[in-house]
Amino acid sequence: MSFCYRCVENCNSKMNPSSSFSVQGKCVSCNLYEKVQFQWSLFLEESGEFKVVENLDSMLVTGEY
Repeated sequence: MSFCYRCVENCNSKMNPSSSFSVQGKCVSCNLYEKVQFQWSLFLEESGEFKVVENLDSMLVTGEY
């Protein structure tokens, strides 16, 4: 499978954490009836170390575009 990801909102090299952040993923080689699932992870940099944001599910709003 081949996937394409793109930033939709708040896409600067440094994002504003007080604003919404939106990314979109699409399978470009899947057929119409194929079930595709995405799993997203968000990392926060603190003092040069990257940590996984644990409560990401509570911050997500999903939809189709």
